[in-house]
Amino acid sequence: VNLTTGIVALNKDQADVTLYPNPAQHLLTIDSKNDKVKMEEVTVFNILGAVVYRHKADSGQQHRLSVAGFASGMYSVRILTDKGFVIRKFEVTR
Repeated sequence: VNLTTGIVALNKDQADVTLYPNPAQHLLTIDSKNDKVKMEEVTVFNILGAVVYRHKADSGQQHRLSVAGFASGMYSVRILTDKGFVIRKFEVTR
């Protein structure tokens, strides 16, 4: 737990979350390989920090995100799990 924010951030080994393809053009898949960590919600932020997408995860292990309406550029995805947050970056190309 981060004492200043009270947020639990999972490290790479705890979460084992992958995003592919990265960079993405139409569809981004978020996969959790750790059966003990269940995805609950997916939030995407643009480079300015504005929320551009928020949705309940499709399942505990996978979420498919259409990026067809996103502008080209870098994005951060925050995945809320039952154990804490996972933050990853991805790129959208046209």
